[in-house]
Amino acid sequence: MKQTKKLIFYLVVIGGFTLLIFWIVRSGEQLQIQNDVNSVTSSGWNIREALTKNFTHPLSILLLQIVTIILVARFLAWICRKIDQPTVIGEIAAGIILGPSLLGLYLPDVFSVLFPASSLSNLQFL
Repeated sequence: MKQTKKLIFYLVVIGGFTLLIFWIVRSGEQLQIQNDVNSVTSSGWNIREALTKNFTHPLSILLLQIVTIILVARFLAWICRKIDQPTVIGEIAAGIILGPSLLGLYLPDVFSVLFPASSLSNLQFL
């Protein structure tokens, strides 16, 4: 019951802020363009173009890599805990699965998008 209340609370908060941001963007379209400021064009906000542009930024790729690594490692650690194994075994398995040994071998397109060669130095730095 407590978990359900927390889930509902988080969904309401996230939904509320999503609606707030949507309203702010819609209100911003009605503002007068002043002094040649980069603002929303008359054709609207192109989400696909914005996501494509932002996804190629090195910081967004690094964040995507970190989130993916953490999620896969925690999931496999949870599985190992369920079968009475140390969680570090699941974390090691996540590294093997996400590395060039499995993901790079069987899904090279996914691997090249998720871990492009140009971004590996940033990930290695962390």
